[in-house]
Amino acid sequence: MANSKVTYTAGSTGAGQTFAVTFSFINRSHVDVEVNGTSAAFTWNSNSEVAVTGTVTTGDTVLIIRVSSLTTRLVDYVDGSNLSETDLDTDSLQAFYLSQEAVDAFGAFDTGLVATDAHILVGDGTEFNNVLMSGDATLANTGALTIATDAVEPAMIAADAVTTVKVLDANITLAKMAPTSASNKLIGRVASGAGVLEEVTLQTTLSSTDEAVPTSKAVRDDIVALVNAVGGFVAIASEVAFPNDNPDPEDGAGTVVSIANAGGVVVNSSGVSTTGRTIGSDTVTITGIPATYQSTTIADGLGMQVISTTTLNTYTYHKIAAKEGDTNIVATNIANVNSVAGNDADITTVAGQISPTNNIQTIATNNANITAVGGDIANVNTVAGNGTNINIVAGDITNVNTTATNIASVNSFAEVYRIAGADPTTSLTEGDLVFRTDSNAMRVYNGSAWQNVSPTSTAMAFGTVVVAGQSDVVADSTSDTMTLVGSGGTSITTNAGTDTVTVSSTAGASVGLVLALG
Repeated sequence: MANSKVTYTAGSTGAGQTFAVTFSFINRSHVDVEVNGTSAAFTWNSNSEVAVTGTVTTGDTVLIIRVSSLTTRLVDYVDGSNLSETDLDTDSLQAFYLSQEAVDAFGAFDTGLVATDAHILVGDGTEFNNVLMSGDATLANTGALTIATDAVEPAMIAADAVTTVKVLDANITLAKMAPTSASNKLIGRVASGAGVLEEVTLQTTLSSTDEAVPTSKAVRDDIVALVNAVGGFVAIASEVAFPNDNPDPEDGAGTVVSIANAGGVVVNSSGVSTTGRTIGSDTVTITGIPATYQSTTIADGLGMQVISTTTLNTYTYHKIAAKEGDTNIVATNIANVNSVAGNDADITTVAGQISPTNNIQTIATNNANITAVGGDIANVNTVAGNGTNINIVAGDITNVNTTATNIASVNSFAEVYRIAGADPTTSLTEGDLVFRTDSNAMRVYNGSAWQNVSPTSTAMAFGTVVVAGQSDVVADSTSDTMTLVGSGGTSITTNAGTDTVTVSSTAGASVGLVLALG
């Protein structure tokens, strides 16, 4: 009988079923409940009865078991402390209960647990029993398990349970496989097969049947024939990555080798290059390169296609492949390309200005001047609109040059003499002149104000007064005055407003006139 556990078989179904606790314990926390081997929640009705919280079904195995603390001492003795009966009982009960639980775990020490050779302990739900393994397998005292011959029957193996990882490679040998009925046979399944492995014939030439498998040579021969019909193609990265062997399937001519970047290929004046290399560093010769590339080095980024010949490492030029960037530029600017094509006649005209006389080069040499004219095109157009006046100036170019030579004096006169409807108020210098168009008067600036110009002359006031039978009267200076004198009843009157002189006489008197100059 167990001392630390009790097992029940549920007689009904339902939650909250109660079961008796038939053993002693120190603390309720040392008691567990299991239903069918799984820990279950429970509550205490008393120290001798528990209730399972969840549903227990009829036939379930309910185990109530004590599990005393195995790692923690419930009583810790201290030097000089008083020993009480409670502490001593608790300490001894912990050890006593642990020993009981150990015995219950391994079964009662009776003759049934004697270490009999090749026996094993088998639990029956309550305790362990000492039994001998029998049936299709036996167990040695070394632990080796032996399965009887023919004990594993097909019905014992689940479908798809035996996978390749469960079969040792060494156990699958040719000797365990049935031999084929004849040569050129292999194991497989043909199109009309029944779904099992069968013998399939190997064909040495390709055919259209689905009931045979071709040999590798048959496949190669057929591929070679096809490649030779359409021409082979091999792509390499650069001119120093040619294959060591002839890339043609039959070591003949006709296979195209495409060089992604042929930059660096040196071409001599005869259209031959020997700067290419195989992967193994053997010299590669390319012939037939057109005159466009002769005596040059192929630019970086250009591709080249060459064709194999029957001579190892000797190829014939086929074509140049443009740079991806260049083709993209052309594609992106196809409208401009078409525009250029539409202006072919104009382009031909331009070409005619390059040879035999390179007028375009002359224009290019004067590009700076042309650019300057372009920047002043408005002024150029103005000049063109005044072509008549320019021609007039050209006819008087001598006077223009004279004016240019004396431009300082011209500028000085422009600063001194002005024509205006009012007196100027800016840039005034003593002696400046202005012709007033509102009063038709000439005015001079005296340093502080404008004033009218008084007429002056270096000529005589008058010339010579001639009177018949008398001596001539001649002006002696520019300020000489002619005086009119009346006599014998003659009077002379003047009118400054009308600038007139009137000579008159009294009645019956004769007119007398005396001219005096002073």
